[in-house]
Amino acid sequence: MENKPEKNVAPEPYLSEPTAAVKDSYLEAVGEFEAAQEWSAEEAKNVRDDFDGWVERLKNRALGKDLPEGYVPESIFWLIEGDKYIGRIGVRHVLTEKLKKFGGTIGYDVRPSERRKGYGTKMLALGLQKAAELGLNEVILTCDVNNVASQKVIEANGGELLERGVVVEEQPDATRQRYKIALGSTSPQTSIKNQGKK
Repeated sequence: MENKPEKNVAPEPYLSEPTAAVKDSYLEAVGEFEAAQEWSAEEAKNVRDDFDGWVERLKNRALGKDLPEGYVPESIFWLIEGDKYIGRIGVRHVLTEKLKKFGGTIGYDVRPSERRKGYGTKMLALGLQKAAELGLNEVILTCDVNNVASQKVIEANGGELLERGVVVEEQPDATRQRYKIALGSTSPQTSIKNQGKK
């Protein structure tokens, strides 16, 4: 009997601290965010001009170093698959009263070309593990009331709806809804097949 050659197995996505190892892919993603008008031209240029400095600043957030006023310590992780940058997730160590209503413990985004492939669900599941490692017992997540994709990602990871129709003074045109996830009691759907966008 002939031995059939093994099929190529796709690398498993994983979270990493920001790293120069995926610089080229990250800068491609920056171009996608800029083209989608999710990043300004100035933001994109600043990252291209000083990528190493950008990586260092992201890492410093976890240490609480050089934070802008109103910001809190936040651990940033990149979702990487092989040598490709897929997205970013941030886990805040503490929350201000404002962040409890708008922003929450965890924020994440997937590069435009990799959306609607289930990476958001996978990344949030991995991010919850990081939050638990930081000693958090629960996390708060918020999303726009019209962002069905994000709602599905949060609910797939055990999100419990706390409040709908949240408006904060600084952004009166943005209506949010709030979720809570108790860590250690979730059953996240981590498969990246047939999952929602975000």
